[in-house]
Amino acid sequence: MAVFPSESVSADEAEELVDDAALQPASVVQESGLNPGMRRVLRYVSRRYHVSTEALQPIFAAAQQSGRELGIDPLLIVAVIGIESRFNPFSESGYGAQGLMQVVPRFHADKLPDDAGELPFFDPVTNVQIGARVLKESISRSGGLVEGLQQFGGASNDPERRYSNKVLSEMQRLEQAVLQMRKA
Repeated sequence: MAVFPSESVSADEAEELVDDAALQPASVVQESGLNPGMRRVLRYVSRRYHVSTEALQPIFAAAQQSGRELGIDPLLIVAVIGIESRFNPFSESGYGAQGLMQVVPRFHADKLPDDAGELPFFDPVTNVQIGARVLKESISRSGGLVEGLQQFGGASNDPERRYSNKVLSEMQRLEQAVLQMRKA
């Protein structure tokens, strides 16, 4: 089960959000590529960040698949993308971090697939796959979600934990959007 920082989402509702795909027949999940919760989050993100649903589809599919493979909440991956790049796949920091999840090529080139193209860190699907692995490693190495997020965001020494608070707040907004859209 994912960590949900808000008391406004009950444990049962939170678990249902995470396990939404498991409750659906395989044909429903395969037909759309995204489980119902992720489809609702996609629509919310499309409106919030002014990005077309068609452009977001492969990003969300990669987040869902990577989350499933790595055992992390895909909403966490989506929240990191929102904070890191605001869903701009061509984003680049002054430090050299690139793409949706702001992966630093000089530290993570070893994670590239053999068939990676010329600018692989700007490829949305590749970036999400690599960024999710880096996130998972950060969480594992640091011993917890908040500490892992701080490490992922290059803010391990921030006692106020501003980076992890931003990501967890974004994740909470995504969870609330799913619940509101479900009731509508």
